[in-house]
Amino acid sequence: MNFLKKMSNGLHSLAVITDAISNQVQQFNLSNDRHAPRSFSPPSLTLDSPLLLFGNGDIVRISELTEGVFIAGATGSGKSSSIGALLAQQLLAIRLWEGRKTGGLVLCAKPDEIGVWRRYLASAGRIDDAIILEAGGGHSYNFFEEEAKANPDTENLIAMFLEVLSITQEKKQSSDSYWMDGVRELLRNGIDLLKSSREKMTLNALCSIIDQAPLSIADADSKEWQESSYCYQAVEKAAGHFAEMKNKLQSLSPKEREKLQSEERDFKVAYDYFLSKFPSLDERPRSGIVSMWSGLVDMFRRGVMADLFCSKTSFSLSDLEQGKILILNLPVLGAMKETGRVAQVLMKYLFQRHIQARDVSLSPAPVVIWADEAHYFCSQNDVMFMTTARSSRVITVYISQTVRNLQEVLGHKGEISADALLAGFQTKVFCCNGDDYSNQWASRLIGSVWTSRGGYSKGQSQQDSSPTTTRNDGFNVNEQLTAQIDPVKFTQLRKGGVSNSFYVDCIIFQPGKLWANGKNHLEITLHQKQING
Repeated sequence: MNFLKKMSNGLHSLAVITDAISNQVQQFNLSNDRHAPRSFSPPSLTLDSPLLLFGNGDIVRISELTEGVFIAGATGSGKSSSIGALLAQQLLAIRLWEGRKTGGLVLCAKPDEIGVWRRYLASAGRIDDAIILEAGGGHSYNFFEEEAKANPDTENLIAMFLEVLSITQEKKQSSDSYWMDGVRELLRNGIDLLKSSREKMTLNALCSIIDQAPLSIADADSKEWQESSYCYQAVEKAAGHFAEMKNKLQSLSPKEREKLQSEERDFKVAYDYFLSKFPSLDERPRSGIVSMWSGLVDMFRRGVMADLFCSKTSFSLSDLEQGKILILNLPVLGAMKETGRVAQVLMKYLFQRHIQARDVSLSPAPVVIWADEAHYFCSQNDVMFMTTARSSRVITVYISQTVRNLQEVLGHKGEISADALLAGFQTKVFCCNGDDYSNQWASRLIGSVWTSRGGYSKGQSQQDSSPTTTRNDGFNVNEQLTAQIDPVKFTQLRKGGVSNSFYVDCIIFQPGKLWANGKNHLEITLHQKQING
């Protein structure tokens, strides 16, 4: 306890559990231990304050976690119920700078995760901070309208849709680039036409423009089509707007004139596209492009997805900067399945883009992105996001079984992309695993050291002309590289549960850090019952 009081920078007011099962004695703060008070006023911390404290003198600071945390371990290895549970509860319990709480985003793969997080929030006295996005719930988020208001740039809106498309088309090869380029061009012109018409930026309006675009030059010239087509109505409204603005040209400032010229230029490109280029396309490529677009948005135009993402907006992504926890209870392994996965990847992307744009001098508290079974939610955007997550003060925690899981979901360049993504997670925790590839990968990551190996040699010799023999005994010392952690070690870690008296063994690795043992990794033991009450 004396060590904790010296090292915890005020955290000693929380309960402390000591696990003395081995020389790797852990001391850590836990807000929901049965001996701890259920309500407390956590002290104000800084980013340099310890979050996890281990009894051998090691600490993990809050700032280190903004460099990313990846937790790996086989199904049933105890990764979520030990180190995962401990980290989640600590992040909910801390207060920084005048009582600021950590907010963030929780993605749910399994139906029971919502119950786990409700328990975590209740134990931390933060149940009122939860925003639960789920079917039949009280919250919804109109993603297209909100993104159009926050950042109406056409290319930004295209990137949002293509992020979703990259998930639904993740198994496709690079030969699909023609179709992707076609969808991008269709989107760009549809969005620019909608903006030029001064109609409300809604997904339904964008879909109507594309759905009712002319399929031939004859259609484009047809009075019948013009009278019934929302696409043509948008063209007329845009043309009317620019004609009206030209009559007011003299009253506009130079900056306003420049903006008007830019907008009119974009409208003319969209006009030519929908009334000339698009209807002139060969039917096969045009139908392929439209089909890909329709498949992308179809799920958002009906049922639960329309209710959740294309109706009202009941919360702001800025709320998460102020301590709110958005839980996406749309489990991939539940009723939502693939639509739930796409919805969560979209919300993760939107939050990543939002938080990268914030001014940390005005909104300094770190935020969390939490994904258990993270392989369901990974995308190529994560690779780039992790390169700047630290400066954005984002604590990204991804939990998965194997490295191969990430490679599989990241497409035909999965191994390269997975390695690039994992390089962005500076704290890696390894629990018991039977996957040889992941164990070899972890062993190589932790690295090898030069060791001295000695051995005795014995022998004897006899010259042809001599009746006696000569003994040749010796001792040799060789230097050789030896893995600090042999891959087999990861198969021998305890997995918790009754058979292991609820003890879970973990190996923590951080590059550039020497632990008290003088190594770049630390072996610890956690107790599931103590952590989870």
